[in-house]
Amino acid sequence: MKRVKLSNVKAGNSYKIDYTVNHGGGSGSQSFYSKVGKIKEVNPEFIRVYYDENSRRSFKIMNKDITDMFGI
Repeated sequence: MKRVKLSNVKAGNSYKIDYTVNHGGGSGSQSFYSKVGKIKEVNPEFIRVYYDENSRRSFKIMNKDITDMFGI
């Protein structure tokens, strides 16, 4: 896998995305996740990722929450 800049992400390609949620002030409040999936939409504020390869459903990851991306 090769590290990819967020500006080079293309819809329709598959990536491994590392991201965080729950940006609270207390210790242990952040949650770290990793998702491998196909990109449905690229937007200046967020990217939309399919749940799995056979699904039409997708979910949104805000660009500010992404810590790392790798091309597959």
